[in-house]
Amino acid sequence: MTLITCDIKAQFGSFHNPSSNVGGLLTYIIPPKTTVQGILGSILGLNFRETVEVFKDFKYTVKPLSSLKTVNCTYNCHYGRRGGMANINQELLIKPNYRLYLHIPNIEPTEEVVNNLKQRFEHIRDEDYISNILNKVMEKKESYYNLYMGKNEFPLSYQLKDTGGWKKETIKDLEENRFFIDTALPRDAVKEYKIEVNSEKEPEDVFSMSSTEKFRVDNIRKLPKTQDKNREFQEFEDVVLKQPKSKVLLKARLKNNLPDDYTLYRKDNELLVCF
Repeated sequence: MTLITCDIKAQFGSFHNPSSNVGGLLTYIIPPKTTVQGILGSILGLNFRETVEVFKDFKYTVKPLSSLKTVNCTYNCHYGRRGGMANINQELLIKPNYRLYLHIPNIEPTEEVVNNLKQRFEHIRDEDYISNILNKVMEKKESYYNLYMGKNEFPLSYQLKDTGGWKKETIKDLEENRFFIDTALPRDAVKEYKIEVNSEKEPEDVFSMSSTEKFRVDNIRKLPKTQDKNREFQEFEDVVLKQPKSKVLLKARLKNNLPDDYTLYRKDNELLVCF
């Protein structure tokens, strides 16, 4: 199993929240797992069926690298009947910038997938796991298809990062300790969490944030986890997320009977809970 870390960013982004029905089309403030699954498939040039199959067991978590700001916009859209137009209100993310932590199991791709990948990327070998293939492609900053931050109007760029220092852990190794969490934290994994205020001097760029942002912790409900062959969401996760660069410190203690749905990585007193 491999932990891959990469940063993604764009000028705008939108991750449509299907449960929103008031005030137009609302966005999740972080990319859902299903969106990240699609990004990984696009990098390798997989079709939708192959993407869902190859990355069905991957896990992830996400850390925002910039303030989570949104704006509402209105645009004309061909909607429904021939010649029909409608004004669509949509919430957009402004300059979204995230660090993705990707837990990729050691999966051997099918012969069909391997042959297709070898045609697209000259450095692919037969004996490679999907995790190794993905890492090699991302090292070269390649992508077979164009990548988008949720919608094809918002192209994104990515950068592979060093994953040094993160080690896979089991819940038994963590005992009853609390750990700092800077990434999306699944509520079902948490025994308790505590919000503290960092009394240290703020970095200069924090002074541009509002007082609300400085102390904000978001509860994100029903973040999509899986989808079927018809692209219908099947499973969801409720997560807690602290505003980046804020004065808030989020510390959590995990449940002792943590299910297999979560994979843990630790670096000193920091913890990743991949889901």
